Formats: sequence, structure tokens, C-alpha cells
Amino acid sequence: MEQEQVDSLTTDSVVDSAEESASQKKARAKRERGPQIAFDLSMAVAPFALATILVTIAGLSSAFISSGSAGWVTELCASFRTQCVILLLICTIPTVLSKPWRIMALVCGFLALFSLLLVSPVLDMNKAAPAKDSYLSFSLLEVVLDKSTTMDEVVRVSLETNPELLTITGVTLDDMASLNEKLQSYHIRALYPNNNGHGVCIYSKVPLKSSKVLYLGKEKLPVAVTSAFFEYGWVNIVAFKAPEVTDADSMDRRNDLMESVSNVVSSINGPVIVSGNMNLTPYAGSSAKLTGKAKLKVFRSGLSIKPNSYAGPQDFIVNRLPVDDIYVNDKVAYLDRSVISGFEGRLLPVKGVFSLNNKDEKFQAPKFAEELTRPPAKSSKAGSPEPKPAKKKDKKKH
Repeated sequence: MEQEQVDSLTTDSVVDSAEESASQKKARAKRERGPQIAFDLSMAVAPFALATILVTIAGLSSAFISSGSAGWVTELCASFRTQCVILLLICTIPTVLSKPWRIMALVCGFLALFSLLLVSPVLDMNKAAPAKDSYLSFSLLEVVLDKSTTMDEVVRVSLETNPELLTITGVTLDDMASLNEKLQSYHIRALYPNNNGHGVCIYSKVPLKSSKVLYLGKEKLPVAVTSAFFEYGWVNIVAFKAPEVTDADSMDRRNDLMESVSNVVSSINGPVIVSGNMNLTPYAGSSAKLTGKAKLKVFRSGLSIKPNSYAGPQDFIVNRLPVDDIYVNDKVAYLDRSVISGFEGRLLPVKGVFSLNNKDEKFQAPKFAEELTRPPAKSSKAGSPEPKPAKKKDKKKH
């Protein structure tokens, strides 16, 4: 009898031990399921995270490499930095739950926040200052023409928004003739058409003085410079269209033009507004070619950059964020910025409302070197003969 009780107790303890062991295994497996799922997800997102980190680092290096094939690659990478922020933050979520990948999660999060800091207009140190006190405000509409834009659409938007100043880039001779007939309310104009698609038109409802066209950069492209006079103030307007960037060579030509424009703007006294088709991504270090010497500030407002170009859903995946923005120096403040929607062209017009504070500042007409205003020599098959140098007159002997 006693032996049976002992056997019974032994059997019960073995069964309890077996049941306890099974429950422990089940609990342990349940505890390990979460980290295993996180580890599996981390393995899946690791290639994307690594590629995104490399793109982010290359984009950041565009501040130091801005020419040649390497500069072209870094500029493309800089254009993807908004997407990099999104992807890196997504990659951080599963990796932070997995202990083996936690360090990678911290790296992803740090790079994402650092990149966000550099591209965010809220924290952008290069953003134009908003106006505090304004005794004078005026609006400027920037229109960039492309193949999908019709002149009737340009006229419609111009009349609806009714700005005091209107800059149109990419104008040909035919475009100018069509616009002049329909924009009768803008009776003051500075027109510099160019059949190669780099022409500039500046329409104004206020007097324009000291209007000139400068031929800058390696390609001697036209850059319009004029001064608009309001009742209580004045502002210099610089407008141009930069070469479209498709490879390293065209990027170098654009950067050369930007540097030339920056040098010219830095020599102009008083408030300056730079408008036109920059073909310049705001995220790349090459933007310093334009803003550097002239100390220009980009005209942005709100919590995010509002691009004025939309090619379709593929923009989210391979978005180069082409932004045609407006730049100002420290003597111009902004009251509002808006992108005009409902426009037939792919490049949407940008409207800015500005404020000046130069009531007591004396206007000085900009002075430019003679070679800046000289049109490029026309190429011909026969070649145009160079003017012979004037002969020096012999001094009379006394």
C-alpha cells in the first residue's frame, strides 16, 4: 500500500513537471515570437535602409561636390532626401524592436532627423524673413513656360491673380507677340525674347527704370534686370531661365550661370527679387552657387515646401522635386506665398506678396560692365570680320 502511494506521488510529480515544462516552452515561444517577427521584418527592410543611408550620405555630400559626374550623382541623391526621410523612419519602426538591429535603428533615426532638419522649411536658415511691419506691399507672379503651356492659359491666370509684376521665362518671339496683344493692362514691359527658349518678359503696372539684359554664363544666356518703382518704394527685379539639367555637363553650365547671376546681384544696391526657371533643386549644395555671394534667401512659407511641378504619381518614387522658387535679399520680406492650381501647364505659377522697407533709401541705378550687356556674337559660315583696331594718331612734333 505504501509502495503504491509512493509510486502514485512519483507519477503525479513527473506529470506536473511535464505539464509545467510544456507551459514554460509555450510561454517562452510566445515571448520570443515578437522579437523573431521584428528580426524577420528587419531583415526585409535592411537592404532598403542601407540603400537609403547611402543615398542620404551622398546627398549630404552635394554641399562639397557640385561639379562633374560626381557632382551630378550627389545632386540626384540630394533630390531624393525627402523620400529618404520617409523610408528611414519606416525602417526604424521594426528594427528598433529587434535587439540585434537596434543600433541600425538608431542610425536610421538619426540620419532621418538630420536630413529632415536640413530640408525642412520650418528650420531652414536660408528662408526669407516674414514681414513684421509693412507700409508697402505688392505681388509678383512667376510663370515658367513649357511645352504644355498655352499663352491663353498664361493670360487667364495673370488676369485672375492680377499681380503688379509678372515675370515669364522661356519666351520666344511668337509667345511675346501673342502676350503683348492680350496683356494690355500691363502697359510697361521689359521684353527680352529668345528663340532658343531662354527669353524673359517682365510685365509691370508700375514704372520700370534702368532695364537691361545681361548675357551671362558660358552660353551667354539673357538675364533681365530692371527696377520697379512704386509710390513709396522701389525694387530691383532679376529674371532668367537656366539650362535644363540632364547630365553633368548641363549641370556645370547651370552652376556657372548661377554663379554669374549671384555676382551680378551682389553688386546691385537696394532690394532685389530673383525670379525665373532656376532648374535648381533646393536640397542640393549647388543652390549655394546662386544664394552664396548675393546672400539671397529662398522664398518659402508654411510647414513644407510646396513644389510647383507635378509629373504624375511617379513623383513620389523618383521625385527630383523641381521647384521654381523666388529668391530675395535681406531688404525684401514676404507676406504670403502660394502656388496657383488649376493651371494647364505642368509647371504651376508661383505668386508672392512682398513687403519693402526702403522708403528713405535713395535709388541708385545698377551699373554693369559693358561686356555683360553685349549680345553674343552671331555665328555664320563665312564668319564675321573682326573690327580693325583704330590707328593711333602720331603726335605732332614741335
